[in-house]
Amino acid sequence: MERSEHAAIKIEATAPQSICAGAASPAANAWWLFCALVLAIKLLLLWLDPTPKLFIGDSWSYIRTAMIGWIPWDRSYFYGYVVRWLALWLHSFTPLLIVQALVSGATAIVFALICSRFFEMSNGLSFLFGLLCALDPSQLVWERYVMTETFSLLVYVLVLYGIGGCGNS
Repeated sequence: MERSEHAAIKIEATAPQSICAGAASPAANAWWLFCALVLAIKLLLLWLDPTPKLFIGDSWSYIRTAMIGWIPWDRSYFYGYVVRWLALWLHSFTPLLIVQALVSGATAIVFALICSRFFEMSNGLSFLFGLLCALDPSQLVWERYVMTETFSLLVYVLVLYGIGGCGNS
């Protein structure tokens, strides 16, 4: 009888935790709130200024790639196809600007992750730097332009995240 009680206790002690138990931790909740705040700020700022901006030489090259498939010899051709998929079919730059705002928000979030994990900053300080990144004037300008900078900056921080060993944590 004692043996079966002990076995029952052991089974109960090794029972798997609820999947939601890890997500309910205050640190995880803080990160989710931070992510939601960054994305909300990005979408609010886009709502306040939804005007697309063009940089004459580069933007026209990407628009030309989107319209006729012309491949520029000195610029990214892939971004022209992104413009085609997001703007040409709907005859509006708004979907492209929404995606660029979300990508810019993802850049700020990954930057905050780098601050937290690679530089071992507190969550509060990481969130502050992530918000500063999200509100950086160059970030805000480039996410309105029909240019590759928003996407290339996300790739850059993802490479930094991977090089720093953060992706293995």
